[in-house]
Amino acid sequence: MTSKKALFPCLGGLPGGTGCYIVPGLSQLLTQIATTPEMYREHFVAWAVTEFGIQRSTAANYIPTLVRLNVIERRRDKKLLITRFGRQFLAADDAAKISIMIDYLMPRYLALPEVLAVYGENDEVLHLDDVVERLRPHFKQWTTEAEFGSRIRWLVSLRCLEQLYGRQYEITEFGRETLKRFALRSELSSRTTEQHIDDSYEGSISQPSEDFQLPAAWNRQHLVQMLRAAADFVEGKITI
Repeated sequence: MTSKKALFPCLGGLPGGTGCYIVPGLSQLLTQIATTPEMYREHFVAWAVTEFGIQRSTAANYIPTLVRLNVIERRRDKKLLITRFGRQFLAADDAAKISIMIDYLMPRYLALPEVLAVYGENDEVLHLDDVVERLRPHFKQWTTEAEFGSRIRWLVSLRCLEQLYGRQYEITEFGRETLKRFALRSELSSRTTEQHIDDSYEGSISQPSEDFQLPAAWNRQHLVQMLRAAADFVEGKITI
């Protein structure tokens, strides 16, 4: 790996759903690849379809996610090989696996630090809409909430956030420790996602700007949170 860290703007999910991407999801996928002598793309897809009861397209989408996580190598002949980093991950216990992935993703997954820092500014439960409201001015090219929701799901799997109900989340103690360990603050970089893309995703954790002000409207009452949760239920958005 080079000293520079390539930022990627998107990252797909893994088996198990919200909260389970790393353990057991990633562990299970890597174990299968590591213990199969000749694992090609088609073999992997067929196995995942049977193992998890998913569509072929979903199974196939796991592969670029694993490549982006640097845990597998995909060769031109479509053979899948576990990397040295992937073996390091597999050899670790569950707690260490989470830490390994935090160390890897925080400098590389665009806006992941910013989303966590937003939760770190609050002692209250925050709705996904609060995060979208706060961060969208800095990521104007994201026209839906999906990009923000993806980062929240990964932070839940990284044990940094906890889902309480509907689309309501709060930072965990481990999440606060992660903020301190990476010296993350809520101030946001003035660089946009387009600038990261123009730079071929090269960069590191965003450096803070000085214009960050926490909106006064963020001091929301519990009633507002419950009304939003009720709205999520009506719309079928129990999980994001």
